Amino acid sequence: MPIISIQLPETTGDPMFTPSEEERRCLRHFEEVRQVMLAHDHRQGLVWLTNFSWPSGNLRTSDNLYKNTSEQTRWVNQAFQILKAQLYLGVAFFSQINPPGPEASTPDQVSLISQDLSIHPAFTNLGLLISPPADNSQLNIQTVLVKRIVQEVQFKPSTSNVSKGQ
Repeated sequence: MPIISIQLPETTGDPMFTPSEEERRCLRHFEEVRQVMLAHDHRQGLVWLTNFSWPSGNLRTSDNLYKNTSEQTRWVNQAFQILKAQLYLGVAFFSQINPPGPEASTPDQVSLISQDLSIHPAFTNLGLLISPPADNSQLNIQTVLVKRIVQEVQFKPSTSNVSKGQ
């Protein structure tokens, strides 16, 4: 297998938190997976982190601090800096980009793009980590473009249903 996929639907602790015997449900669990890969001579394989998010507070009460917007922003910023440094990580999909659908059991779930199209501060930081602008004016242009794209995607009718005559 050239790729090993990891999903971390529920994490706990700071992004720098190192997994232990007592608690492995932290962001850096991917390092333990990588060690198993290396122990079995799977050196060329990549790890894909296909689902992760900041701690919700469901695992440990100390994670309740991540209900604060500034702490969520700090967590995402630190997490992506850690992830970018790992050459064996092919992709990392943050699971809370879009808001949950109306049928979701957790309507209060925080996401980077909310139902009303407002943008979480971590969204801007994430964009800067992925593609830093040359100057601050570029940042403002990128923010405006992202807002327009989000609006167009949300309100644009599906072409697949139109082409099928539905």
